[in-house]
Amino acid sequence: MTEIQRQQPVEILLAAFNAEEYLPRQIESILNQTYANFNLLILDDHSSDGTQGLIKGYQAADSRIVFVLPPQPFRQPLRSFEYLLGLSTAEIVFLSDHDDVWLPEKLSQQLETIAPLTHSTGPLLVASNTYVAAAGIDTRTEFRDYPCFRKASFVSWFNALNGQHKSSYLCHSNLVIGHTIALNRALVELSLPFPDTIRMHDWWLAILASLSGVIYVDERPMTLYRQHRDNSIGSSSRLRLLASFEFRGILSLLPAMMTSLVQFAAAVDRVSRSYVVRPFDHSLKTFILTIPFCSRWQLLSGFLKFGLFAPIRDSPKLLGQVLMIFLHQPRRPKQHI
Repeated sequence: MTEIQRQQPVEILLAAFNAEEYLPRQIESILNQTYANFNLLILDDHSSDGTQGLIKGYQAADSRIVFVLPPQPFRQPLRSFEYLLGLSTAEIVFLSDHDDVWLPEKLSQQLETIAPLTHSTGPLLVASNTYVAAAGIDTRTEFRDYPCFRKASFVSWFNALNGQHKSSYLCHSNLVIGHTIALNRALVELSLPFPDTIRMHDWWLAILASLSGVIYVDERPMTLYRQHRDNSIGSSSRLRLLASFEFRGILSLLPAMMTSLVQFAAAVDRVSRSYVVRPFDHSLKTFILTIPFCSRWQLLSGFLKFGLFAPIRDSPKLLGQVLMIFLHQPRRPKQHI
């Protein structure tokens, strides 16, 4: 028996809403994992279709499944996962969306990846690559033949960065994909409660891990990331934006980018309560908070100093950042009499 098999059961947190079309395939892919020592908590966000009946049917057939119905609807995936993380008790926790499919060895492969990284008691997050798949995917031979991160060199580049440079990248761009995440108890406790300023739960968790512990992305795809009309967030939305090159659409990225920076500042505040925060990250937070009052030249200098520009491969975001600097109108600090 391996060390992984001797561990306490891990937990899988699955958030669902109006998921009767996709949920059965996802639940079955989890139940058929080669690593079976887990409990599966499924939250239904007060669906109006047959989702609750499906969950209860699977619960009756498998004692590892726990049905979770919150007192009131959230209508936000990040709040559903916040609630589930608050219920979790395991040392290692996995996140799952309702409309994807896990390959059979996902749990065992990620646990093997986690094992050598648990050299400290600090926060830990491990994510993986994923195959982009059509909505009706059922078998491994039918999905599209490319992973979400097409170049393994990009993942290797990120993993080789030190903590400071990882946090700089995550300040403006999210590398981790929510349904591929595994995290430890220290990161669960650090992340709760979620502040109102965060954009998505996976991004929030990734930033916290980069600031206070270990974050690692496996280049191997371990899931099928189904793309369909009901996706909250799709893998190709930014590519479509670049292809159509709608100037108004590019401008819509500007407030989202500012929200990303504010999210990072909130993460520095949270981490500083329990861990030592690098001077660089404190300086970056200070710069973010002063952005409204910066001149365009100060804004450009700050982006260069802290490495906040998106890479060339992410052209829409890079263009949006340039526009944000070009269109920036500094505010005057309030005068106190």
